[in-house]
Amino acid sequence: MEHLLTILANVKEQVDKERNHSYIKRFVRLPKVDEDKQLFLLTMLEKQVENREELELIGKTIALIQIALDTHEQVTNDYGMLRERQLTVLAGDYFSGLYYHLLANANHVKMIRRLAESIQRINDWKIQLYQKECSSLDKGLELMKNIEVELLVPFRQTEHDALFQFAREYLFLKRLKSEKERFFQKQDSVLMNLIQTFTLPNQKEKTHLLSNEQRTVLFNCLERLIDSSFTSAKLLLKGKVNSTYWNNRLSQLAGTLYLHTKSFVEEG
Repeated sequence: MEHLLTILANVKEQVDKERNHSYIKRFVRLPKVDEDKQLFLLTMLEKQVENREELELIGKTIALIQIALDTHEQVTNDYGMLRERQLTVLAGDYFSGLYYHLLANANHVKMIRRLAESIQRINDWKIQLYQKECSSLDKGLELMKNIEVELLVPFRQTEHDALFQFAREYLFLKRLKSEKERFFQKQDSVLMNLIQTFTLPNQKEKTHLLSNEQRTVLFNCLERLIDSSFTSAKLLLKGKVNSTYWNNRLSQLAGTLYLHTKSFVEEG
């Protein structure tokens, strides 16, 4: 794992140079590299790729794509902030262009095609979530899990099945944590909107405008999702993954998952 952490540090350094574009940095809040997703990727690639330079190239590519996707997700419907919206879209497009340029220069034509297909699937799933086209809460949650790991799919092999399933649950837990923070900050949350659609179907107000009682219903549902996902991740970790590193990372994540619970109960 130590050599992969070294490669990860190099990938982050290279990507940070791209993130430090003076004009973009001035106006757009750019997402950071997801270190956990990078380590899952590098672990899967370790036996497939011949040299370290190639590992770093693919790692940088996936990091740039993720930043592009996450940047586009920050675009809001606030038409009073037209300039900020336009710059955020352009920043996402900029990072999309960087990944394409990187692979094209390395003559990775097949990888460009495979990743383009993954990006299309991610965007299709996001549209289903945003447009509330899911037929059930469970199907919506499955889409969210798929979104979190889709960029790993082109590099997955049979021997990675156990690690991939753990990555899917672990990265989903991180997404739950992020959505929970947005809920507490009374920001728009894709997950909480999804939960509201199926638990409070007659309530059309935004989640932050709901009554305390209604928000408590949503909160309790979120807590059950976190408990279930955390239990699944622990079981997967005790199985074929059996990694001290990921056990420590899961424990660290668990320590942050329930930070807001007591304060919410007291406020409710």
